[in-house]
Amino acid sequence: MARIGVVTPCYNGERFLESTVLSALAQGVDFEFVLVDDGSGDGSLALMRRLAAADPRIRVEMQANAGAASARNRGLAALSREVDRVMFLDADDVLEPGALAALSERLDANPRCGFVYGRSRRIDEHGAALDEPYVDHRYVPRLGGLTSIPPDVPETPFGALFAFYQAIPSSALVRRSLAEEVGWDPGLLRGMEDKHFALECAFRTTLEFLPRTVVAYRRVRGSLSDTHGMFAGLDQVRARWARRTDLPRDGRAQVLEAIAFESWVSGVMAGQDAASALVRLRLPRALVQGARSLVRAGRALRWSAAARRARQATR
Repeated sequence: MARIGVVTPCYNGERFLESTVLSALAQGVDFEFVLVDDGSGDGSLALMRRLAAADPRIRVEMQANAGAASARNRGLAALSREVDRVMFLDADDVLEPGALAALSERLDANPRCGFVYGRSRRIDEHGAALDEPYVDHRYVPRLGGLTSIPPDVPETPFGALFAFYQAIPSSALVRRSLAEEVGWDPGLLRGMEDKHFALECAFRTTLEFLPRTVVAYRRVRGSLSDTHGMFAGLDQVRARWARRTDLPRDGRAQVLEAIAFESWVSGVMAGQDAASALVRLRLPRALVQGARSLVRAGRALRWSAAARRARQATR
């Protein structure tokens, strides 16, 4: 029988941690919970110990401050070997009732799926709902524009995830073997490790979307959810993937196409020539020219040609 592990990294998260923990404990499924104190200077560690004393499912790990990625890796390693799937729940988010069971059932339904994620809703610092309805941003390019992936089509392609990342850790359940293979990269800028982890998973396995709200995602200034400065690391993620030397030819073509698609989407949304990002990454000239032509056109009419040029550039 599948056993779930939940890992929560926490750095000075005393204010919201208890509500996060209680939302997990109320899930009604067999699971174990590892709380990782990432060198907090507030009362987070004392709160963790109190919660662990009250519930045997909770264990506490401690480390000097090293960031969320490192804390997640530590928590993953601390799970018992009986755990075969894991959620990385942020210390200020709140799980919806039945979330773990619903996500786990989707993994059970498709042995090829290694990563499943659901919808999130937004709440403020006081737990009140924000007027920010969730929109399923799952799109793929087509001649003449974009086409959305229907909610009843669960698989999210690598390129769609690269361009429209929504698979936040608190909304996802991942097979443990996959999480251990990928790991969390502590070398990325703050907040970028989440997207990079999901992309690494999607590149290796089937990634599926569950059209159900599974978590309340809290917006708090200064937290992992704060959007201030988030986009500063996008070039870093693109560069990590663009400069990979361990990919087979088809895999590298897939990555370059995804980067071109994401850069085109970013440029259209921002009204900018996003091909400049590709120039900074020193990608093949044909790919840069293809992305620039897409941005100028303002639509995906020439996407197929750009994709072909990207493939040709890897040969």
